[in-house]
Amino acid sequence: MSDRVSIKGKGEDIFFGDNPDRQGPAEDNQADALARANRDTVAPRRQDTGEPKSERSSQRAGEPRRTNTTAPAGDETLEFFEGLVLPGGLKRRLGKVLDEDHRFHTSVRLSREDTDALRDLMYELDAKIGVRVPRSEVFRVALRLLIEDYAVRKKESLLVQILLGEEGHY
Repeated sequence: MSDRVSIKGKGEDIFFGDNPDRQGPAEDNQADALARANRDTVAPRRQDTGEPKSERSSQRAGEPRRTNTTAPAGDETLEFFEGLVLPGGLKRRLGKVLDEDHRFHTSVRLSREDTDALRDLMYELDAKIGVRVPRSEVFRVALRLLIEDYAVRKKESLLVQILLGEEGHY
């Protein structure tokens, strides 16, 4: 059973505040809807509920609690990403990915956190930056960037650093 909740017809209120001409949801439901729409907002929990269903269902017996992959970046992470500058040639090669014909279909399994982060990214690209692009194109550009990095740096590439990280995944 899905733990999704419909907020149909409430988008204007969620993103732009209350509209006095419209009848809004009840106080508790509005706080919950705002929390789902904005990860930085914490909705007050009702007394009759314990842990949110999504946390209960994703936690299996004996497994450690998963951390949020879209948590705010620390100073070190922010410094790394702010220091990234794509050279013109690489930027052009990555841009050509969007022009290439892609005839093969593949599937990728994503965690709920990855799916939520991708949905948020797609919304921000479209609503805030004005770039409307399919999810598959975002995947293709990201994949090509990792492939280019590996082709140049091999064992020092981002992909190898992540795969062989502290926990030694592979």
